Amino acid sequence: MGGIPFATRPTPDGRWLLVAESKDGKGRVDVIDLKAMKAVRSYDLDGQPFGFFIHNSLAYMTCIVTGRIEILNLQTWNMESPIDLTAGVDGMAWLDAGR
Repeated sequence: MGGIPFATRPTPDGRWLLVAESKDGKGRVDVIDLKAMKAVRSYDLDGQPFGFFIHNSLAYMTCIVTGRIEILNLQTWNMESPIDLTAGVDGMAWLDAGR
């Protein structure tokens, strides 16, 4: 790991572990291959991710200081466009609007 790990979340299939970390005032997410037990991908973020929420094939990460929710697509391993909020917003919940 290149920074200080803060939060982790395994993917629903148990194959990967997402690790949120802080380094030099910025954030980073590492993807750990749990079979090989090594980091295989890293993504630099503007702010430190404080928590994860995984829904379907997307990993949502709260970055409180920047007021963003960063989104990692777990199928393509690409970062999606973030959701911009207000700095200081903490926590996430998922509401199924179909119910």
